[in-house]
Amino acid sequence: MNDDYTKQQAVEAADELRDIRSELESLVARALKAVSVFPDADYEERSWIANLKIALDRDHGYLMTTERTLQDAIDELEGVGDEELQAAQPTPEARGALSRTASILGSRHNVSAIAGSGVPAPFVF
Repeated sequence: MNDDYTKQQAVEAADELRDIRSELESLVARALKAVSVFPDADYEERSWIANLKIALDRDHGYLMTTERTLQDAIDELEGVGDEELQAAQPTPEARGALSRTASILGSRHNVSAIAGSGVPAPFVF
């Protein structure tokens, strides 16, 4: 197997990440509906649900953001040329982290694992 990325592979990866983002947005909407039974449902939205929204993109309405979002990765993959892809090959450690992340994202039962990913809670006033 060739470890070099091509522009076509970048486009395919961006498409896959876009699909994952859409699925995660649906799961977040389901979570919001599920926590609506809490007496203080707003607290749930301000805490772990906010972390999920912040990780997806920068258009979330919270004052805080993360260094890099899923949409940032999609945008980068869509705008990168073949030479840049060659120069940006992930290290073996990064490949392992990506693999672990993909396995977490691959299961719909791991929303809590995603929420506990270390993304800091937002500041909401």
